[in-house]
Amino acid sequence: MVINKEILTEARERIAQAQSVLIVSHVKPDGDAVGSVLGLGRALTDAGKQVEMVLEDGIPSKFRFLVGSKKISKKLRIEPDLVIAVDCGDRHRFGKIDDLIKDVDINIDHHPTNTQYGRVNIFNPVAASTTQIIAEVLEGLDLVMTPQIAEALLAGLITDTIGFRTVSTSPNALRVAANLLDHGLDMHAIYERTVTGKSFVSVKYWGAGLSKIQMDGQMAWTTLTEIDRSATGYSGRDDADLVNL
Repeated sequence: MVINKEILTEARERIAQAQSVLIVSHVKPDGDAVGSVLGLGRALTDAGKQVEMVLEDGIPSKFRFLVGSKKISKKLRIEPDLVIAVDCGDRHRFGKIDDLIKDVDINIDHHPTNTQYGRVNIFNPVAASTTQIIAEVLEGLDLVMTPQIAEALLAGLITDTIGFRTVSTSPNALRVAANLLDHGLDMHAIYERTVTGKSFVSVKYWGAGLSKIQMDGQMAWTTLTEIDRSATGYSGRDDADLVNL
């Protein structure tokens, strides 16, 4: 991927000048949101920045094996010098924290619907995930890749491609994955934890949705309710990845 050098230079300079950094992503975070927040957050921490990582809905349990996941907060606790949004096409999807943020300094994303709301927008709509973009620009931002960062970024890439099965799985995405694996990662373990492995309550929650599935022309659809969530004991605010099925 080729990012405009002027854009990358401006992002690098803004990072260099900041002491405290807020990294935020969307509500009901998926693997790409979590991996982007953790990967970039760890890289900035290693660079000596005070970093606040905020996800309003917290981190889904299946991603808590990633190093640094316990440092993700649900609320903003600092007044940052720099605000970075990752994997979020529209800043209103930050949740309530959007009301506390005046400007987004750097916006990193791959969604074609991104509204380009950052002062600096590192945007590639053909990238398979936002973590892919971060992996490709990390060196250009004067940040260093480590095994822990690579693991978070690979988790995002694996989950957003559903294990390299989506149409966005390009040769470049696979090259990025291979480069991340070179840091000594166990892809099978990451794949099992993030894609194929399901908790018992998640499967029960799926059952609630599948039992109500309907077909309308070419579209299959169902609903998951608060009652379903309570009855099955599922604690997340998402669909337990039923949409991927």
